[in-house]
Amino acid sequence: MPDTTIDDSVRRLLLAEHFDAQARQRLRDLGDVALQGLRAAATGSDRGEAAVLKARAIVALGDWPEDEAIETLAAVS
Repeated sequence: MPDTTIDDSVRRLLLAEHFDAQARQRLRDLGDVALQGLRAAATGSDRGEAAVLKARAIVALGDWPEDEAIETLAAVS
């Protein structure tokens, strides 16, 4: 079941075929909306689509300049 707490634009970027630096920059450009979605995905399930979202959210949070990202990364490590 998809995580409904993740904004559709954030979900689309996380599931992009090429999840590269450009996709991660677009997430950062979305600001707080993306940060909330990334935090939800990073702490989500390890099964199915959620596992892809989780892995990519953790990568994206690694680029994030906010203290909140560090706290989430510490919680999932």
